[in-house]
Amino acid sequence: MPKLTQKQLKDKAIYEEYRHKFIKKRMRHGEILTDLGKKYFLSETTIARIVRLMAAESEDRERK
Repeated sequence: MPKLTQKQLKDKAIYEEYRHKFIKKRMRHGEILTDLGKKYFLSETTIARIVRLMAAESEDRERK
Protein backbone atom coordinates (compact mmCIF):
# COMPACT_ATOMS: atom_id res chain seq x y z
CA MET A 1 0.00 0.00 0.00
CA PRO A 2 1.49 3.37 -0.98
CA LYS A 3 2.20 5.97 1.67
CA LEU A 4 -0.34 8.75 1.87
CA THR A 5 0.50 12.45 1.84
CA GLN A 6 -0.53 14.78 4.66
CA LYS A 7 -3.43 16.09 2.57
CA GLN A 8 -4.67 12.58 1.82
CA LEU A 9 -4.46 11.64 5.49
CA LYS A 10 -6.40 14.77 6.49
CA ASP A 11 -9.04 14.12 3.80
CA LYS A 12 -9.41 10.53 4.99
CA ALA A 13 -9.81 11.66 8.61
CA ILE A 14 -12.46 14.20 7.58
CA TYR A 15 -14.39 11.57 5.62
CA GLU A 16 -14.23 9.00 8.42
CA GLU A 17 -15.44 11.59 10.94
CA TYR A 18 -18.24 12.61 8.55
CA ARG A 19 -19.38 8.99 8.18
CA HIS A 20 -19.27 8.45 11.96
CA LYS A 21 -21.38 11.53 12.65
CA PHE A 22 -23.82 10.71 9.85
CA ILE A 23 -24.32 7.03 10.71
CA LYS A 24 -23.71 6.74 14.46
CA LYS A 25 -24.80 10.15 15.72
CA ARG A 26 -27.48 10.61 13.05
CA MET A 27 -26.56 14.23 12.45
CA ARG A 28 -27.81 16.07 9.38
CA HIS A 29 -25.51 16.76 6.43
CA GLY A 30 -25.46 20.54 6.98
CA GLU A 31 -24.71 20.22 10.69
CA ILE A 32 -21.80 17.92 10.00
CA LEU A 33 -20.33 20.23 7.35
CA THR A 34 -20.53 23.19 9.73
CA ASP A 35 -19.02 21.21 12.61
CA LEU A 36 -16.13 19.83 10.55
CA GLY A 37 -15.51 23.21 8.96
CA LYS A 38 -15.01 24.75 12.40
CA LYS A 39 -12.81 21.89 13.56
CA TYR A 40 -10.50 21.81 10.52
CA PHE A 41 -10.73 25.56 9.69
CA LEU A 42 -12.08 24.85 6.19
CA SER A 43 -15.14 26.15 4.37
CA GLU A 44 -18.27 24.04 4.18
CA THR A 45 -17.89 23.74 0.39
CA THR A 46 -14.37 22.38 0.81
CA ILE A 47 -15.59 19.80 3.32
CA ALA A 48 -18.45 18.83 0.96
CA ARG A 49 -15.99 18.42 -1.92
CA ILE A 50 -13.73 16.18 0.18
CA VAL A 51 -16.69 14.05 1.29
CA ARG A 52 -17.91 13.67 -2.32
CA LEU A 53 -14.46 12.65 -3.58
CA MET A 54 -13.83 10.18 -0.77
CA ALA A 55 -17.31 8.66 -1.18
CA ALA A 56 -16.66 8.13 -4.89
CA GLU A 57 -13.32 6.47 -4.13
CA SER A 58 -14.86 4.15 -1.53
CA GLU A 59 -17.61 3.15 -3.99
CA ASP A 60 -14.97 2.33 -6.60
CA ARG A 61 -13.11 0.15 -4.09
CA GLU A 62 -16.32 -1.69 -3.17
CA ARG A 63 -17.06 -2.49 -6.81
CA LYS A 64 -13.71 -4.25 -7.26
